[in-house]
Amino acid sequence: MDKIDDEQRCKILCIPRTDLNISESFIRNIFNNLNIGTIGRIDLVKKQNEKGYQYMRIFIHINKWYNTENSFIAKERLLNGKDIKIIYDDPWFWKISVYKNPDSNYTHSSSAPVCPPPVYNKNKNNYINNKNCKDDNNDDNWRKPRK
Repeated sequence: MDKIDDEQRCKILCIPRTDLNISESFIRNIFNNLNIGTIGRIDLVKKQNEKGYQYMRIFIHINKWYNTENSFIAKERLLNGKDIKIIYDDPWFWKISVYKNPDSNYTHSSSAPVCPPPVYNKNKNNYINNKNCKDDNNDDNWRKPRK
């Protein structure tokens, strides 16, 4: 397998579960400090389990892997179907794996919600979501339009 195929297979990483207080800038800092690669985009997806516990699922889009020891070790493990553990606040760590969409051979490519975005209702001065649509990305933090 050549280097370009390896880069494509490890392009999107997934942290399946982390606390809601983890921010995009925090993730970028951790990756920068470990000298792993250039991050293009980070998708933060709020989720909730059957008991009502809210957590965050994170997709990290790697633009370029660095030629460093940390990068080589991480990529080698990921290419072999293993996860990597990144300690972000000892003893707390993330288990990170390559994201593979379970419905296809394609990887996660967009943070766009499954449902259409809410529509602004001028009469009620709020947003309306499609009630028949299950949207894992819905976070009820929609801004009102600027006047």
